[in-house]
Amino acid sequence: MSRVAVVMPVFNEEDNIQELLQKIERHLTQPLELVIVDDGSTDDSIAKIKEYSAGAQTRKKTVRLTRNFGQQQAIMAGLSSVSDDCSAIVVMDADFQDDPADIPAMLEKLQSHDCCYAVRKPNSGSCLINVLTGLFYRIESLLLSFAIPRHAGNFSAFNRAMLDKIRAFNEFEFFFPGARAYVGMRQVGLEVTRGERRYGTSKVGLAGLLQLSLAGLFGFSAVPMRAILLLGFIVTAMCAVLGFLILVLRITGVVQVLGFTTLAILILGLFGVQIMFIGLVGEYVGKLFIESKRRPPWIIRDVHDD
Repeated sequence: MSRVAVVMPVFNEEDNIQELLQKIERHLTQPLELVIVDDGSTDDSIAKIKEYSAGAQTRKKTVRLTRNFGQQQAIMAGLSSVSDDCSAIVVMDADFQDDPADIPAMLEKLQSHDCCYAVRKPNSGSCLINVLTGLFYRIESLLLSFAIPRHAGNFSAFNRAMLDKIRAFNEFEFFFPGARAYVGMRQVGLEVTRGERRYGTSKVGLAGLLQLSLAGLFGFSAVPMRAILLLGFIVTAMCAVLGFLILVLRITGVVQVLGFTTLAILILGLFGVQIMFIGLVGEYVGKLFIESKRRPPWIIRDVHDD
């Protein structure tokens, strides 16, 4: 490997970043390029990054965005800034939950594969988040035509050929694990132990995880739209059969047809289903609206290359 590029999105990680960069350099013997993307930090993260003095074989490149565009877009901004002489690329978080000690084993896998992704055991500390994460993976396995590996986040290493494929994505709402799985090629997982955040608190939260999950599901599958059509046929058929049975019972007088309460419950139930499906369709329409504007997914303020 001529040079390894390590791409890290950073958002308010002033207490973590210097120690993490030191640890990366300690565990990798290859020439490095540290591509650090400041995603609109409001603390002293950018100052800490500039203060850090990299080793003789390490090139430090700081990409500063004009504001906070989100972790996924920051990753793409970093990937677009990787130098041409880098033959392997590593994507990781900057909060110590991705351990630099696992990178050499991931790079070793690239001898026979195009990509190695970290498979992490869920240990978010929140039972609710763990349950919702498991539910997301179950739903995506049913909806997607390709498999997104379970418990495989951003932490991964891949070769130059795969980088070129991922760079071809030009989506406003980008989902890196989904794009990586969509590319295909020769991929393998590596079980790792998910570390604990060293300093500070998580910047994502439950709302951020929900938004990321929806981007992954709606961005790669049209199955929910088809499910609406299928359920519409089923409900229509059931109503037709029910209407026929009510007519027969009314004519024959065998059973008295239930009155207003039953009718009101059926109407309110169907009305609730319609609202839910309109909201589902709205998600797709909203994505089309955003993508059709062709706005830049991120804007780089400046790049400082040591």
